[in-house]
Amino acid sequence: MNPESAIMVTLKSLARDFLPPIALRFYGRKRRNHNKGDYPTWQAAARVSHGYGNPSILAGVQKATRKVVHREAKYERDQVLFNDDVKRWPLIGALLRQALTQPPNKSLAVMDFGGSLGSTYYQIRDVVEEVVKLRWTVIDQESFVAAGKAEFATEVLRFRASIGECLSQDQPSVALLSSVLPYLEEPYAILEEVLAAGLPTIIIDRTPLIEGSKDRLTVQYVPENLGGGSYPAWFLGRGKLEAMIRKDYTILSTFEGLDGTWRLSEPFDLAPSRGYVLVKK
Repeated sequence: MNPESAIMVTLKSLARDFLPPIALRFYGRKRRNHNKGDYPTWQAAARVSHGYGNPSILAGVQKATRKVVHREAKYERDQVLFNDDVKRWPLIGALLRQALTQPPNKSLAVMDFGGSLGSTYYQIRDVVEEVVKLRWTVIDQESFVAAGKAEFATEVLRFRASIGECLSQDQPSVALLSSVLPYLEEPYAILEEVLAAGLPTIIIDRTPLIEGSKDRLTVQYVPENLGGGSYPAWFLGRGKLEAMIRKDYTILSTFEGLDGTWRLSEPFDLAPSRGYVLVKK
């Protein structure tokens, strides 16, 4: 190790040992994703980014998920492994609420749109499966679905290619959209399809929103320590999203997403990560 690297390691160690939590949050910001721009179309943003089709992304998620399956880590998110016991209680509470409305067997079937290889399932399974009979279906890109079916599918965890297939095969009562709407070319079209399914409960989680009814399309840059890469990413207008939701659903509760607040530049915007629990009217 060269002297400069040794100094950096020492400084990082001292920061973890002595800095208060709020200071550590500022210290860690440089390591998180950042977004730039205000692009007119998805195609314009795609031209200056690498997109989601990079095989290394799937390979990284597969590698991390294997460790989770073998209980070498608690869960995986965006290729990064976690061993903490932080529970996503707003999400867990919404799932259990729906299960309790379905006596006598208290079963729960979840349609997880954009669920990777089961990232959210692994985060909540230890709590939810203690209480209800769970069936979790992930819908994602074709390559992820193929990998999921080949290696990670179980009696509980399933993988489907489309919303229609999931609705017909798995009869879900809950739809989960966690950190997925910003990364779709047409997020409102997918949301409309989910709303039209008329499921009793819809949960939107980890979705950064800007105030007003105008959306903003950016390019998101991922640091190398989180896998690298870049891709188009929406910051949806809160007013526009909520107006669409309220046509057929009641907003039962809102909660803060675990991603905190995004700070966008060019032009400056604040985009708090939000979650919603929606119930059918």
